[in-house]
Amino acid sequence: MYSKILIPIAPDHLGHVAAALELAEVLRAKDGKIILMSAIEAAPAHMQSHMPDDYLIKEKAEAVAKLQKDADGHGNTEVMVVTGKPSGSILEHAKLTNSDCIIIGSHKPDYMDYFIGSTAARVVRHAQCSVHVIR
Repeated sequence: MYSKILIPIAPDHLGHVAAALELAEVLRAKDGKIILMSAIEAAPAHMQSHMPDDYLIKEKAEAVAKLQKDADGHGNTEVMVVTGKPSGSILEHAKLTNSDCIIIGSHKPDYMDYFIGSTAARVVRHAQCSVHVIR
């Protein structure tokens, strides 16, 4: 059983939220915690001048609201939204929160994944804790 389970969720919420939470409930220790996390990438520098000043604040608020809704009814669950590249943010926050398990969804790879790699693949390769990948 795991004491802290990190579940990264894409801000657009496509994917495996319900399945990841169901698995986390099974794998979580009696007093364990589930951490739902989204990483939001800032717009590229050349686009930022065309964006409203508060666009990132609004995106984070929307992501928090979605994660809170997903977390309802799942006991000891925390929600966090960070800014940064997804794979790096997931790995960094797994360390910062002392997570002993990451549950991450994966999709069927397309041709771009073969050139740049998928977020799930990077997390699996570099995580210092157990990783469960769901499809």
